[in-house]
Amino acid sequence: MTAPISVYEIHIGSWRRKVEEGDRWLTYAELADQLIPYVKQMGYSHVELMPIMEYPFDGSWGYQTVGYFAATSRYGTPDEFMSFVDRLHQAGIA
Repeated sequence: MTAPISVYEIHIGSWRRKVEEGDRWLTYAELADQLIPYVKQMGYSHVELMPIMEYPFDGSWGYQTVGYFAATSRYGTPDEFMSFVDRLHQAGIA
């Protein structure tokens, strides 16, 4: 890479919620719809996800991991997570 990087660190569960739907978490697809334009508008080149592995206690934000190789199902399926990552990459966000 020949340009500087700028990293946006995000915890998916606390970034934004669907207040009108009981304050639920965004799905991976909803996150992509909202996060990609935001990150691009703010000039970030990379996204760093805070713990994304499966964990038992919502209040831990993922720092009490139980499944190191399993993306949490809180926001969607593994295929939906892969689609989220693909959409970031397609938008030029590493």
